[in-house]
Amino acid sequence: MREPELYEQSDVARVCKQTDELFKNYEINFRKSLSPEKREATTYYELGRDLYFEEKDEKLCLEFCEIFHEVTKTELYHFPRNIFWDMDFIFFSAYREMKDMATNYGKFLEDFLEIMQKLLDVFGGHSTIKFQYIHDFSYGFDWAKWVKKDKANRKNIGPFSLRFLNRMFHRGEELVELIKQNDAKYYQLGKKENYRNPFNFRREPNEETALLEHLARAGDIPVFCWDKSASPQWQTSFDIKRKIASQQLGIVK
Repeated sequence: MREPELYEQSDVARVCKQTDELFKNYEINFRKSLSPEKREATTYYELGRDLYFEEKDEKLCLEFCEIFHEVTKTELYHFPRNIFWDMDFIFFSAYREMKDMATNYGKFLEDFLEIMQKLLDVFGGHSTIKFQYIHDFSYGFDWAKWVKKDKANRKNIGPFSLRFLNRMFHRGEELVELIKQNDAKYYQLGKKENYRNPFNFRREPNEETALLEHLARAGDIPVFCWDKSASPQWQTSFDIKRKIASQQLGIVK
């Protein structure tokens, strides 16, 4: 068992502090959590500390946290207007998948970083798609919808597994093609449209905040990403729940 003060002196803590500092570059001084029980998202310093006391291999722990440093850079560049920043489940889900591989952790980390950066790049604000938030991804709405389309074969595939991340990236490529064709739903944005919203409810920051907090209080979130030990749920009709909530809040288009 490592002594608590060892973490503060470690390279792992240093990298995690640097990751937290990245948010200040985008004037994000308070990272909101969607948890009904706390206001602020867990910091990377805190996530790194939990990992440091779980993982015996300090070098592997450092490499893992360095990957999330790079992921966060990309995330902030493409989604600077994101509102809720819970990463607990994503962080430890990736760690568990890496450990389940038993060997070649380095290959997993390379693959994870590559697909996460490609995914953020294809959906983000600098892309053709131009989504404003990562909430549909990070809180599992995209994953739950995908599982429902083939429950027998997909129900055991995690929301942040390499398999699903690759599927999400390819879905992004499909959307880009639809936009090129000026699809009715995924059309080419006008010059004054900074972000895309294909949903039937408004998603300006106040509306997005109210809707997601309403759903979180009711437990209608597929992945409680603020809980590193959460049990993702796809069985509920989350899209219908969100539609009903948007009607109740008066934010339907």
